[in-house]
Amino acid sequence: MPAKRRPCPRHRLPSDDNRGHAMSLTTRLLENLQLPRKPRDEDGGPSAAPAALRPAPPPASFVHQINVVHTALFGWPCDQLTPIDDYLACDNIHQVGLKMLDSRRFRWDIRDKIGLWPENKWVMTEFRGLKVWVNLFDGFVSFGVLHGNWENPEADFMLSWLKPGDGVIDAGANLGVFTLQAARAVGPGGKVHAFEPMRTTFGMLARSVEANDFGARCVLYNEGLGTAEGDGAFHMSMHLTNPGSSYITMDSEMHSAKDGGGQPGAGTAGERIRIRPIDAIAPAQRIRFIKIDVEGFEPHVIRGAARTLTEHAPVILTEFFPRSLRAIGGITGPDYVAMLEKLGYRMSVFTAGRGGEKVTSANACRFDDIAEPISLVCMPAKQR
Repeated sequence: MPAKRRPCPRHRLPSDDNRGHAMSLTTRLLENLQLPRKPRDEDGGPSAAPAALRPAPPPASFVHQINVVHTALFGWPCDQLTPIDDYLACDNIHQVGLKMLDSRRFRWDIRDKIGLWPENKWVMTEFRGLKVWVNLFDGFVSFGVLHGNWENPEADFMLSWLKPGDGVIDAGANLGVFTLQAARAVGPGGKVHAFEPMRTTFGMLARSVEANDFGARCVLYNEGLGTAEGDGAFHMSMHLTNPGSSYITMDSEMHSAKDGGGQPGAGTAGERIRIRPIDAIAPAQRIRFIKIDVEGFEPHVIRGAARTLTEHAPVILTEFFPRSLRAIGGITGPDYVAMLEKLGYRMSVFTAGRGGEKVTSANACRFDDIAEPISLVCMPAKQR
């Protein structure tokens, strides 16, 4: 799924010594900011309000301080991944900074800011009982795999639907995390169709399939999926530790990549690729499940799968990031949901372990400004 950020245990950075050193540096940074402290009583304790008045709104200046520190560490103010409410209980801004430094998000994000490994340094590792080739330069999917935690709930959801002999389509296979787990589940009589347009990643995906002896049950395509047969442009993000943020356009011109907000920006290399629609696959097996993670190109994939979705009624797990849908897919979030509704699907936010919020074309606009991608579960109204 999304090459998106997932808080998870990171490498040994920071060790106890390194963490202490980092905290010392940050303490000095906070002192240099010379921000006013949170109001305190004369005895030195935090300001207290009568119980009847609690919770009192935090001083506006303290909220500003928290956002200043968050911006210094992460590059932007507090958001839904690090809500400001998590820090309002701190006595002063120094405690806020130390808490941010010790957060999982900081340990996750710091991996993007330092080059621990050269590009394209590949190693084989074990992930959930499968052999997977990973790129040590990749601070997202590969790093999650190395730590045994990359979209495990999403994969478990997929596996709950699969039976021996089923067919699966993995649109945006990347390293093959979903491809390999699906191949094991469908067995020798099943088939997994995996699409990965990035040549280097595709080559390592093929090696992972071979290492697990899944060659007979996987069909690999070094192509993109789209509305119709033709040529497209694959835009590869350069100098980033997230190769999975690369994306496809139908234009043959090599124009620039998305920036951090899901908009076209600088820093990309492009190449021509072949594109085919899902409807051209003509699988022998019933397609039971489709996973789509193509960085904003999802509407084109759905348009090219209309017949397959009608005939096979598979469950779909799709990335949903309205900013990328607008920038790459040329469509709004509500329009993408409406497209799926017309094909007989009901959508909900993927939430592991419990039912997710229902998403319709009428309420999908509430997700227009989300800062990170989410996953939507798309259930056919009439299941076969």
